Formats: sequence, structure tokens, C-alpha cells
Amino acid sequence: MEQKPNNEQLRQDLDDMKQRIEQLEQSVAVSSRSRQKKLSLITFLLTFILTLCGILFLVGIWNYLSGH
Repeated sequence: MEQKPNNEQLRQDLDDMKQRIEQLEQSVAVSSRSRQKKLSLITFLLTFILTLCGILFLVGIWNYLSGH
């Protein structure tokens, strides 16, 4: 008769583990989404800065060539 409480305890432990795994999966999904947002923001800023530098460079060359 000791088998039944043991089985019940194992089921309870298994359910607890499943809940913990689900919580971990959710937290990993949230952190990866957050990291993705950061990466896309950094990419956007770098693209914006490089585009601005390129435009200023071209304007500078244009002014230099038209001045001489």
C-alpha cells in the first residue's frame, strides 16, 4: 500500500516540474524578445549614423569640388 502515496507524490513532483519548465520557457522567450528589440534598435541607430556620415561626406566632397 506504500506504492500509491509514492505514485501520487511522483505525479505531484512531475506537475511541479512541468510548471517550472513552462515558467522558464516564458522567461526565456521574454528575454530573447527583449534582446531582439535591443539589437534592432542598435542596428537602426548604426544605420542612421552611417547614413548621416555618408551624406555629410558627399556634401563635403561636393562643396570641395565646386569650390575649386
